Amino acid sequence: MAKRATTRAVSLFDVRERAWVRRELALYRDRPSGFGEGFLLRAWKNGPEKGKPKLPPAVRSLVDRGLLEIRSEASGSRAFFTPEGVDALRLLVTDERFDEFREVRRYFGVGASNGPDASGTHS
Repeated sequence: MAKRATTRAVSLFDVRERAWVRRELALYRDRPSGFGEGFLLRAWKNGPEKGKPKLPPAVRSLVDRGLLEIRSEASGSRAFFTPEGVDALRLLVTDERFDEFREVRRYFGVGASNGPDASGTHS
């Protein structure tokens, strides 16, 4: 049964989305509470999009599917997982390939009861 849930979770994210998630998780491996701060996005420096966030294809896809949302803050634009995105991410980190992210897995409630989610609130 766990394998079925893992297969479903992996299928919620395509290859480039999983790669982006893995890179972002690596930044917070030792400090998973940082998820509440969102993922900082680079901004366009010039041209017609000047000042707007640069959205890598994986981020754009996750936003289009309602798994991420972009918020502009004084420190720059950040990507936050929506409640649906947090649920999908929780399933994704149950995949044994994410075992290296034990602290992140614990943060997202994999093997634990409740904890804060990536939108910065408690579940």
